[in-house]
Amino acid sequence: MTHVTKVARLDMESWPVRTGALGIILIIDVLLLGLAYLKFSVFITALGFMTGLSVAGLIMPFYSSQGHNLDGMFVLFDFQRAEIVLGHFLYGLGFIVTIVLNCLIVGNLMTILFPSQGDFKMVPALCLALSGFLILLLSIQYPLAIKLDYDKSPWIVILPLFALMLIVPIVGTRLFDIGPIGAILCMLGVVALLGVSIWLSIRIYQKKEF
Repeated sequence: MTHVTKVARLDMESWPVRTGALGIILIIDVLLLGLAYLKFSVFITALGFMTGLSVAGLIMPFYSSQGHNLDGMFVLFDFQRAEIVLGHFLYGLGFIVTIVLNCLIVGNLMTILFPSQGDFKMVPALCLALSGFLILLLSIQYPLAIKLDYDKSPWIVILPLFALMLIVPIVGTRLFDIGPIGAILCMLGVVALLGVSIWLSIRIYQKKEF
């Protein structure tokens, strides 16, 4: 488990900016609160910032490590390949939790401090939808990122993103129209896909040559 957390921590530190991921999130939060204080409507801006940051953040470790063969270094230092894969997934899931918790906190602050920003009352429901979307994206991206060369990272981001943007609203709407059972099936499907993705990623990684 120690190696898993080490990989996740190194992934979090892989952002090519001095502030790191948490620093960027904090800067965006302060910017949004400042704009709200100046009476600007910031809901759509906040949604765009957080969605874009989430999508970029999930693939960042793979993008940042291109040319450095960090995974090869992990193997050299006797990290089990399954531990490396689990570390990457731990980072991805941890990053999603960080984004969602941050959105909930900022949404509540906006509702309390700036009641005129009424759209932020929708944040809890949007966070639930964003969580499912990002877990689906992670589940598709990570096996591809592990299988393909890192210089193909942009395609690993763009193709699954567009596919999910087309499919998820249609399937999700139909499932939620069924009622609570549809919502439960939707959540179970996301969890099942994540489990398959982790299993597949480990299988791919075990055969990967460095």
